[in-house]
Amino acid sequence: TSRLSEAMTPGSYTYYVTYPYPESFSSSNAVFNIPSVQHGKAAGGEDIMLSSPQSYTELLPLSQTDGYVSMKVGMNHLMHAFRFFLPYGEDSFGTEGVQKIELEFPRNVVGKLSLDVTDFDSAILTEGSNRITLELDEPLTVSGLSSRKYAYALFFPTQFTEGEALKVKLYSKSGVSVLDPIDLQARFFAPGHATSVKLEPQGVSELYSIEFRIASNNLGED
Repeated sequence: TSRLSEAMTPGSYTYYVTYPYPESFSSSNAVFNIPSVQHGKAAGGEDIMLSSPQSYTELLPLSQTDGYVSMKVGMNHLMHAFRFFLPYGEDSFGTEGVQKIELEFPRNVVGKLSLDVTDFDSAILTEGSNRITLELDEPLTVSGLSSRKYAYALFFPTQFTEGEALKVKLYSKSGVSVLDPIDLQARFFAPGHATSVKLEPQGVSELYSIEFRIASNNLGED
């Protein structure tokens, strides 16, 4: 549904639909946020989509929509997705699984995405960062090909060059593993596509916590 300040004049219009709602919008220019902290899901506001232009009549109030033919639009994904998985045999984290993934790219891949909604190819990235943290809603555990479990990281489509690599750290509740850098193979990771990435931890180090205690509190006393 939409809220309009006044009724639309009867006629034909060209519509452009986005998901999610832009952070800001001026004329046909929209700004979205690609978050640096994500939750490992392909949906939930971390993906950004733009429809192809759709010609349609004016929008009607809900009270006047009996017999009204709904407008159908096709949505195009603006992001690329890495789908991380742990294959059978990579069970260094045991039943805890991986609960957080830290990614360091050689280039900025998240930040503010700006585009003209009438031009799919106009998207640019500003105020960027090269780091993504996946705070997983569900731990990532080992899985087989027939029932693969993935943790998704969505980022701005990027061309990498020879020798550039992705740095990855995996965390459970009690351990951390630093993976060998993953070669990005000078690839262009295009919008609307997903790349599966196998995680191969070479060992897990225990995480320790340090507890500080104050024997007495004399703040404010002379």
